[in-house]
Amino acid sequence: MLPPLEHAGTAGTWDALDHLIDELVVWSRTSAAPQTFYREMLRRVIEALAARGACVWEAEPSGALLRAHFTADSHGPPSDDPTRFQRFAPAVDWALSHCEALALAPDAESDDRSLPPNCSDSLLFVQPFVVDDAPLGVILVEQRPNLEPDARRGALRLLATIADLTADYHRNRQRALFQRRAAEAGELEALLTALHAEIDVRAVAYAAAHEGRRWCNVDRVAVLSLEHKAARLLAVGGVESVDRRAESVRKLEQLATLVAAQRRPLRYPDQATSPPAPQVAQALADYVEAAEPRSLEIAILERASEAIESPIGLLVLEQFGPETSGLSDDSLLAERLETLRRHTGVALANALEIERIPLQRFWRALSNNRNVVSRRLGKAAAACAAVALLCGATFLIPARLTVEAAGKLQPSARRDIYAPLDGIVEEILVRHGDFVTAEMPLLSLRKPELELEQARVLGELQTAERRLSALRANRTSGTAADAVERRRRQELAAEEEQLKQAIAGSQEQLRLLTLQQSELIVRSPIAGRVTTWDPERLLAGRPVARGDALLHIADESGPWTLELDVPQQGYDDVARALRGGAEPPVVEFVVATRPEQTHIGKLVRLAEAAETSADEGTRLAGIAEFHRADVADEIRRPGTSVSAKIDCGSSSLGSVSTRDLLYYLRTRWWF
Repeated sequence: MLPPLEHAGTAGTWDALDHLIDELVVWSRTSAAPQTFYREMLRRVIEALAARGACVWEAEPSGALLRAHFTADSHGPPSDDPTRFQRFAPAVDWALSHCEALALAPDAESDDRSLPPNCSDSLLFVQPFVVDDAPLGVILVEQRPNLEPDARRGALRLLATIADLTADYHRNRQRALFQRRAAEAGELEALLTALHAEIDVRAVAYAAAHEGRRWCNVDRVAVLSLEHKAARLLAVGGVESVDRRAESVRKLEQLATLVAAQRRPLRYPDQATSPPAPQVAQALADYVEAAEPRSLEIAILERASEAIESPIGLLVLEQFGPETSGLSDDSLLAERLETLRRHTGVALANALEIERIPLQRFWRALSNNRNVVSRRLGKAAAACAAVALLCGATFLIPARLTVEAAGKLQPSARRDIYAPLDGIVEEILVRHGDFVTAEMPLLSLRKPELELEQARVLGELQTAERRLSALRANRTSGTAADAVERRRRQELAAEEEQLKQAIAGSQEQLRLLTLQQSELIVRSPIAGRVTTWDPERLLAGRPVARGDALLHIADESGPWTLELDVPQQGYDDVARALRGGAEPPVVEFVVATRPEQTHIGKLVRLAEAAETSADEGTRLAGIAEFHRADVADEIRRPGTSVSAKIDCGSSSLGSVSTRDLLYYLRTRWWF
């Protein structure tokens, strides 16, 4: 402790006072909070003056009322004691109003009535501290009343010095505040420029997340929008794209949805000890477990400050890891968060309004390039007019409507030879390309079961015939005198009738078996050429079933036809041309072996039912006739592929040219 000021004068005392002043000079230049500075300053004042107590009273900005006081006296009544305020209020008010220092003795020892009363039993030193001619407060020291006059004057000089240092402290704080405000103005300008420079929703959200992280000096800022009352993460500061499938993102969206529903901001950890709703608390615990933030604040984004309409989004501020020397002042962080929330809400609301405009991207691109558009508008209009004229003309110019179809050349008279019975091909009597006549044998079959059955029936027939002969001989022998003989002959006559019927049945079976045996010789139903390739290799020794195809016979000397497969997109056009025209529709076709020659035919028949195959899809069969002499013999071969065009009448050039495209769009895109 320093010696009392009345004993000042020694070198040690002056050194101690100089050290005290130096310490306060250092404290006046720091950025410590006023409470800390006042506490350190009052402690040193009490120590230097050996005072009973000391306190600081701060004035309101208007200078009329006192708003707070700080004391370093631990022995007196509490600083918020009303009697203490009433005791010192007159002296404090007089010092603030006159900006002068006071040394007030107790009322019992003072005769000067021009000074304010001192209702305490201590000698009061009241020293105002002034900044720019405005009193900011007073330093009040309670001292024993029997202090010497020299000590009083020394105490007042020391308090004047300390008041000057206190004023310097406030000047430094004001200077730092002005510098911070200037820096904040630049940061705020950058924030507002980034927010309002874009009108795209995601660009605004990214600007708010990126610039908001620097503005609030936090580790991460996220912006979420509300779509059908569900939160959706739009942007995260410092991240180009957001993976919405991540667990932390899903839990953050769930938490933000609940916060938006109750329309109350959320803070973690909450220093106000106001617990959130149970659902919000559970969602908050899940997100904290997944993301592990040190602190978290969620603010509601609204269209206007009155918050009349529904929220449009949410703003999330997060800190991770150990606490750093960032914005330790919670009031400053809250102030900056409110600024970010207010301006982000306005920018995001404007972006959402613009996004609802139909074709807004087109109009924006058109607006951005209006100079180029204005220069090229004439050329564009002329080009559009020319294109419109050309498109209109295509629907006025007539054109032939044709339907393309694939097909084959086939003789009109042709037959497929099928197996009449189950059997084995025993002998092939013809080869590929042989000419055959009607009823000419083509091949023979062998059926061992039929031979066995024929032998069995023949054996039964022979047995029955021998039995019948023996029965007849036995019936004619003997006399017919007695009754026993007559009965025997009657029985033999009945048995004879049975044998006759059995013989007749066996003869019929044998006749049918002989007929089936004759059917094993396969004969040609028509005269023509064998068109089956290498029947010896294909059929020799092969077991066949009834109905299996064996050979193909075609009469190439007679009329020929063109078998067509009409695609399904041409059904209606071909059917309309076939029904409505006086003449059958003309068919132009080329043979695959000689595509340079075009041949002419006429469509005579069209199937009523379509057929579907895995290779060619759905097709409609049609028959076209042509003159046999129009196609040379060397290229007219059965089954030769052809490509045909069926003339379906006239239509506009536009409808003909866009027919296939419209069919594709109607079947594949519109449905």
